[in-house]
Amino acid sequence: MYFTVYLLLLVPVAVAAVAPRASRHLAPAAGVRVLTCLAATAAAATVWGLTALSLAGLANLPPVRAHLHSEPRVLAAADPVPWGIGATAGALLAVLTVRVLVTTHGMARQRATVAAVRRLPAAGHLVVLADDRADAYALGPVLYTAPDRERTLSVAVRR
Repeated sequence: MYFTVYLLLLVPVAVAAVAPRASRHLAPAAGVRVLTCLAATAAAATVWGLTALSLAGLANLPPVRAHLHSEPRVLAAADPVPWGIGATAGALLAVLTVRVLVTTHGMARQRATVAAVRRLPAAGHLVVLADDRADAYALGPVLYTAPDRERTLSVAVRR
């Protein structure tokens, strides 16, 4: 493996440099499309580069090398990735995977909460919910308030 795999890890840096200019000079609809494509490209390049580095670095470990039946000098010449870099890349890949799973789970919980609130009966665009933890705050068309604070709201707000 040569320096080209390390270039994949520079793609997010290039995207970070280009994205602000692109967002200022593009129309909103085109900007969303372009920035989404840039973000997807940067994510794919990062995952691919970290996967390649971690596999190549782990192939240099003695137990893996013995299982592969390869000569250490041949492997080092073909894949000059030290096992430390491979282990670091594998750890980063694991952290990124956990972050994606946690974010996906959080988004699913938020969608379920919004869907449950939308099923509640509403007076126009306002829904008032009793909640022991909140004083009063608005989240979109929903106002959350504690039961003891509900009587302090004006009649117009309660409707």
